Amino acid sequence: MFPGHEVFNELAFLEKLDLTFDRYKHKFDEYDKANSYLFSRFALFNEPVYQLILHSTGVSLMLIASVVVPLIMLKKDIKDIKEASRNVTEYLKTGDKVKLDGCLGEFLGISEQKLKIRFKDTVIYIPFERAWRLNKYEGKAKRVNKYIHRPNPKVAKAKDYLCELLNLDETELPPVVKSKTLIVCDKHAVCNNLTNICFGNIPFTNILPAGYYNKKDEFERIGSDPLQRMPVVCFTASMGNAIEMIQNDPDIKSVVIYKTQKLKGHFTSLRELQKRLNNIIVLGDISDIDFDDIGYFLSLNFRIHSWTPEELGKLTLAEPSPSNNHFTRSRRVLKALVNQKCHIVNTQALEENIIEDIKHRLEKIRKSHFESDFKVPFISKSYSLLTYLRTMPLLLSEEQYAFCQTTVNQLEELKTEMFMAVNKLTFNDFGFVIEGLKSLINFYTKYHSKHRTFTDLVKTLNYNDCIVVNKDNQKEILRRWLKANCFNCRPQIISLNEFKTTKSFFNKAIFSGWFGEKHTRIFLNPSSNEQYLILYPFEEKWFRASQERLNNKLKKVSCNLTGQNVKHELQAEEDDMDTYIGNALNSLGYISNTASKLQVGEVNPTTEAYFVEFEEEYVAFLTDGYNCRCLSEEEENVIKKKVKELNTNDNLIFIKDSSEDIFEKLVKTVEESNPHIKELVLLSGLWRTALQEFKAKTRYSYENIQKLLKKHGVSRVTATIKSWINDESCIGPEDDAIRAITLMTGHQELLVKTEEVITACKKIRALHVQLGRYLARSVISSLMANSINQEDDMLQKITDDLTKYVQTVTVKRISKEKFIVPVGRTNRLLDK
Repeated sequence: MFPGHEVFNELAFLEKLDLTFDRYKHKFDEYDKANSYLFSRFALFNEPVYQLILHSTGVSLMLIASVVVPLIMLKKDIKDIKEASRNVTEYLKTGDKVKLDGCLGEFLGISEQKLKIRFKDTVIYIPFERAWRLNKYEGKAKRVNKYIHRPNPKVAKAKDYLCELLNLDETELPPVVKSKTLIVCDKHAVCNNLTNICFGNIPFTNILPAGYYNKKDEFERIGSDPLQRMPVVCFTASMGNAIEMIQNDPDIKSVVIYKTQKLKGHFTSLRELQKRLNNIIVLGDISDIDFDDIGYFLSLNFRIHSWTPEELGKLTLAEPSPSNNHFTRSRRVLKALVNQKCHIVNTQALEENIIEDIKHRLEKIRKSHFESDFKVPFISKSYSLLTYLRTMPLLLSEEQYAFCQTTVNQLEELKTEMFMAVNKLTFNDFGFVIEGLKSLINFYTKYHSKHRTFTDLVKTLNYNDCIVVNKDNQKEILRRWLKANCFNCRPQIISLNEFKTTKSFFNKAIFSGWFGEKHTRIFLNPSSNEQYLILYPFEEKWFRASQERLNNKLKKVSCNLTGQNVKHELQAEEDDMDTYIGNALNSLGYISNTASKLQVGEVNPTTEAYFVEFEEEYVAFLTDGYNCRCLSEEEENVIKKKVKELNTNDNLIFIKDSSEDIFEKLVKTVEESNPHIKELVLLSGLWRTALQEFKAKTRYSYENIQKLLKKHGVSRVTATIKSWINDESCIGPEDDAIRAITLMTGHQELLVKTEEVITACKKIRALHVQLGRYLARSVISSLMANSINQEDDMLQKITDDLTKYVQTVTVKRISKEKFIVPVGRTNRLLDK
C-alpha cells in the first residue's frame, strides 16, 4: 500500500488506533491509510509539502486529518528531540508561566533532574516522567495561583493510551507539545463532531487538547481536557484569522484547509504562508472544484491528488457500519463510486429537432461578437427554460404554463432591447429561439416524451429512494402529481443541490434528464447506490461529452501516491453553456449593472453590500452586519453567519418579499405570546442596561470600561465590550463578566438580582437554541412535505405559521467586492 517499509513502519500506529465515532468503531481501511500517508509526507521525508487532495468524503476526511496530522506532528517532535531535559530547556525558559493541574505557576528551571515550578504558596519539583502534565501558559494573567492537587484517573488513562499507541516510554512524552496543527473549517463542522471521537473510551480531546478560535487570541475549548492545557489542535472558520494566527504563533507547524472556497481571495496570502510553513494541506470537494483555482495551486507548487473512481478502484475499502454518521456515509459514497451503477434509460424525443435547434442558436448567440447588457440574461433565461421543459417529465399544468409564458414575455422584451446592438442574422436567431420555446411549451401541454418512462420508473421506488429535480420550485409540482396518482410509496423529492449536500444516503435516485455540468460532477460524489437517468439520445451525447471533459481535466492535474504532478498546464478549452452563463453572471460588469438598475428611480439612501447569486432564480445584496440564517439539515438547526463567512452551497432562509430576519421574527413572536418569557427577556437585559447607564453617566470610553473590568478580573478586547453595549442580539456574557459588570457599575437593581439575571440569560440562551431547532425542523419538514412531532404545541404553531412565508435558497457565488445599492433593496431576495 505505502511506498517502502520504512514509511509503513512509521504509520504502523494506525493499525492500533482504536477510533470510535458516535460510539461506532471506525477501523482504518486502505483509503484512510492512503490519506494518512499523504498527510504525513512532510514529517516522514522532512521536506516542504504542499498538497491539494480532491475527495468525495466530506467532513469525515477533515476529522481524520484532525486526528492523524497532530499525532504525526507529535511523533515528529519526539523523534527530533531525544532527551526530555533538552526538550524542556528548548521549549521552556526560566520565568515562563506554566499550568499544572489547572493551576498557574512559574517555571524556575531544572534542579536535580527535576522541573522547578513556583506557585503562590509553594514550590513543586516535578520528575521528567510526570512533566508531560505541564502546559505552557500563553494567556495574559501575570500572577501565579495557589497550587491545588487534583488527582484525576482520566489523565493517567490518556497518557497510558498515548504511550501504547506511539510505542513510547512515559519519559519520552514531551513535557510541552510544541507543534500545533491549525484546521480551517466551519465551526459547526468541527464542534459538533470532534467531541464524538474517542480512542477506545477516551475522548480524543483528553489526549490532545483542542480549541476553536473566534479571534487569534481568544478560543473556546472543544471537549473537556482534564489538564486544561492550551489547544494543540486549533480550529478557526476564517482564513483571515488563520493567517493572523500563523503569523503570530511560531508553534503552528501544519495547516489543514477544509474546502477550497475558504481560499477565495486569499491565494496571495497562501504564497506568503509557504514562507512560514512547510506543511499545507487543502481538502477540496472533487465534485465542486473550480478548475481556475487549479492553476493557482499548480503555480504554488502544490501536489494534487484526485480520488477518482479509477484511483479508488485500486484500494480495498471497508464495508459501511450500520450507523448513520459521517464515516458511514463516506464509505457508502466510496462504494458507490467504485461500483459505478449509473443507468441510462433512453427515451425517443419527438421534439428532438426543436430542442437541438434552440441549443444550436443559443451557442451561436453566445459566440457572436456584440456587446449588450441584455445578452447574458437572454441566454441564461432561454437556457434555463429549455432545461426546465426537457427535464420536467409531466404535462404542463396551468400554473406551469403561466410561468413559462411569463419567461417568454421577458425574452421578448430583452430581444427588443438588443435590436440596435446586433445584425439582422443574430436578431433573427433571437426570434427563432423564442418561437422554438413557444412550440415546446405548446407541445408539453399535450404530451411529454419522458412521461411514461418516468412513471414506470417511479413505480419501482421504495421509501429509501428519491427523485431528483433541477430546481426547488419543481418539487411541489411532483409531490402533487404523486399524491394525485396514488402511488403506494412516496419517495423523497429533492433538488440537485440537496442531493449533493444531504446527509442521507439513498438506494436509488431517478433523474429526469441531464441538468448540466454541475449534474455531471454529482457523480463524483453521489448520494445513492444507483442512479437512473432518463435521457433523450442527444442528452446522453451531451452527458458523455461532459463526463469526458471532466475526467480529462482531472487526469491532467493529478498525481498518484508516489508520483509527481503532470507538468503541463490545463489547456484552455471552450466553456460549456453552464460555465459560460455562470462566469458571465459573476462578472463585475453584470453585478454592477444589476446594482445600478436598482438605483433607477430610487430616492432612498444607499449603502455598500455584497452581491450574492443563488442556485435558484434569485440574487441578493447583503450588508456586512446582516445575520445570514443558514439551514443545517445535518444538525437540524439554524446557524447564524456573517456574509464573509458564507460558503457556496450554504442554504439561506429568507422571508418572502421581506428583509426581516426570520429568526428574530420568530423570537419576537414567542416573546409576545408568553408573558413569562417576556419577563425573562427583560431580566436578561438588565446587565446591558447597567452598562449603558454607567457609560452615559461617566462618559467613559470603551477602552476605559475595558480597563475597569480587567481590575474586576474580567479581560476582554475592546470590540467585545462595544458589542455588549450596542448589540441587542447579545443575550449575555459569561457569568463572571455579569458579576464584574455588577461590581463596576454598582447598579442597584442588578446588585439585588445578579444571580437571577445570570439564570435568565441561561434560560433565554437555551430558548434560542430550542427555537433554532424548531425553525430548522419546520423548514425541513415543509421542504420534504413530511409532518413532524414537536413537544410544544405553541412553538409548533408559531414555527409552522412562519414557514409558510419562508424561502430557502442555495448560495452559488459571492462577489469579492461591495457595491452601492439602495438600503431598501438590501438583505432580501430579488429576482434575477
